[in-house]
Amino acid sequence: TELLTVDNLQSRVADIFANIEQSAEYQHFHQEIDPLLDSLADLYTHEAVWQYQQNVGTALSQSHLQDLQIQQPAIQQLLEQLVNRLVQTGEAEWQDDLLAITEPETSANALWYSLSKDYSEAFNLFLLVARVGMNLPRVLTGEVSLASLRPATVNLSNLLSAPLGLHNHARLLQQVSDQLVQLQNALPAGQRLRIVEISEQGPWFSGYCLSSLNHDLSDFCYSSTNSEALEKAAILQESHPQLESVLIESGLTPEADYDLVLIAGDFATPSQAEIALGYAQKVLRSGGACLLYGIEPGYWHHFSHADLPAYGVLPQEFWTQQLEQRLGSTNSLVMGDAENAAYALF
Repeated sequence: TELLTVDNLQSRVADIFANIEQSAEYQHFHQEIDPLLDSLADLYTHEAVWQYQQNVGTALSQSHLQDLQIQQPAIQQLLEQLVNRLVQTGEAEWQDDLLAITEPETSANALWYSLSKDYSEAFNLFLLVARVGMNLPRVLTGEVSLASLRPATVNLSNLLSAPLGLHNHARLLQQVSDQLVQLQNALPAGQRLRIVEISEQGPWFSGYCLSSLNHDLSDFCYSSTNSEALEKAAILQESHPQLESVLIESGLTPEADYDLVLIAGDFATPSQAEIALGYAQKVLRSGGACLLYGIEPGYWHHFSHADLPAYGVLPQEFWTQQLEQRLGSTNSLVMGDAENAAYALF
């Protein structure tokens, strides 16, 4: 019996996305908060490159970047990303071999203090950008690492919900869970709905699903390549002892007996994501469905995670290619604009 099809899951998620996109919270985030986060990151970018150039004592040159690539490749990668952004926004330009840039007129810290008061509901997001930004000159001299500056309260898993608006995360997860309850209740007698969630940072779907589903009619497993994520799952197991958890390792050979694979796209490295997707391919039964939720973030996200391989979470293009290779034809839904948008793949 076909419990779940990509078509009916996609149409239900499309309705959920459409409702969220029309919400005041979503509009507020995309029209006000998101552009301000980018503006703050842009100001800190300008200040950091200007300060770096002052420290060097001469205009930044292409040959300096080439030398840096050999001597300090991590710093070169970061500096090149910052310079590329300034050129893209028109705040700097290459004139032959030299970078033409003027002294910043607006203080990034002054904007940060103002935004932290005026937009307290997004305080953690502005704090993330400000913590990285005000210490960026020290990162470029090798004194501190970007990873040490990011607040623990805003990891990649938390940031998956940012493009939804500040509270629509709960709305999305509850409505997806409600759809799974309907599927569970439509099962033939004696049949169970088997679901596995896969992510890197910690459970994303699991809490809402476990609170909604009838455990006499369903099984739920959380799987991750990251042992720290399983420790977070263990906290959920205290209130939901029926939750199974599995550490995904490359040699694992699980049975293909899950009807639905839920994937949170909070992975930072392709290698870990590929191991996780290999596991997903093995556990999904023939005729089962897969739902991947991810974000295509804007500049402030890349700015805050410039030390990671994809400057933050892996892009939609990566996931689409991987799912098509492993599970066949892949459909996508995108909420809002292409930049800093939430999306779902099926």
